[in-house]
Amino acid sequence: MNAGFFRRALALVTDFICIIAIVVATFQLVARPIYARRTDNFNELHAQYQEVQELYRVQLIEIEDAFFDGDIDEEERELRRRNLQESLYEDYPEVMEFRDVYEGFVWFYHAFAFLVFHTLYMLALKGHSLGRRLARIRLAGQVNVLSILLRELFWKYLLWVIAVLFAAATGSLWLLLIGMTSVFADVFMSMLTHNRKILRDYLTGTRVILDDIVYPF
Repeated sequence: MNAGFFRRALALVTDFICIIAIVVATFQLVARPIYARRTDNFNELHAQYQEVQELYRVQLIEIEDAFFDGDIDEEERELRRRNLQESLYEDYPEVMEFRDVYEGFVWFYHAFAFLVFHTLYMLALKGHSLGRRLARIRLAGQVNVLSILLRELFWKYLLWVIAVLFAAATGSLWLLLIGMTSVFADVFMSMLTHNRKILRDYLTGTRVILDDIVYPF
């Protein structure tokens, strides 16, 4: 019998947490120390960066408090927020340059490492991940390298996550529509269709079944 939405969701969340833990650990133990060694005055700049971030947070709270208290309107609020951001670049140019580069590195590493580790994780376990074992479901059908890559890398993350993120960054309604449609289609099909098969099951010739009950359909 094909697995339903809630078991799939449990497996997805469990695997996501496992991979995120690996990514964070490798960043703290490997990536960040390497980046620090290759950056001049990293510790000093990072300490100044944290101080500037705290200063920004305090001043931003003051602006938000003034807005919610009715002392300034929406236009004045946005003007003050913009002026605050610009003043930081004027007063702390070296620190803000460090912040932009460092935060870009952090985001890139976490996104790239997540995709790499998740793909290796699924390939090594042949789709029978820890999350699926916990939920007592498993991948069946044409399980091979190509089908796992299509299911777990392209459809689940490249289509879901990256389409939505790029839509948010670029303001593209088409990308947002593609990403959200794929998510809702999976939820709808896994909850309401008779055989509980979702789009990537059909596209890859695989299906997620209950590990303790197997029917010939």
